[in-house]
Amino acid sequence: MAAAKARAEAEAAKTRATFSRKEMDIKIEKACLEAELDVLQQEKEAEAAIAKAVVMEAAADELCSQRSLKDFQSLPSSEGSHEKVSEYVAKHIKVDDNHPDEQFDSSQQPQQPSNLLTLDEEHYSSLNLGQVQSNMDHGIQQH
Repeated sequence: MAAAKARAEAEAAKTRATFSRKEMDIKIEKACLEAELDVLQQEKEAEAAIAKAVVMEAAADELCSQRSLKDFQSLPSSEGSHEKVSEYVAKHIKVDDNHPDEQFDSSQQPQQPSNLLTLDEEHYSSLNLGQVQSNMDHGIQQH
């Protein structure tokens, strides 16, 4: 009888082991399916966020376009702007008697003052003599 009891326990253990392997396979499959569901959920949320961003960007672009159009329409007419610019230019082009340099006539030869160049010895060595001659020819005074 002890042998029969031992054999019965061995068969029961063998059957439990078989079912344990089937349970393990199903649990592994379940874990894989749950992992796939988690990934799918994350992808769904990401796609929804992208779609929302696209719609919001389009709405923002449209709003900016409408504001730009309103801003453009609220600008003064170009005729008024041209008049203001013309008045400003005319006002500032007038020659002021206090600024004789602005009355320079390019057709006249400039008069060369007798002390055209004033150089100290330190600057003389670094000065390009060709530039000095050119400056003298054009009446430019250096200090």
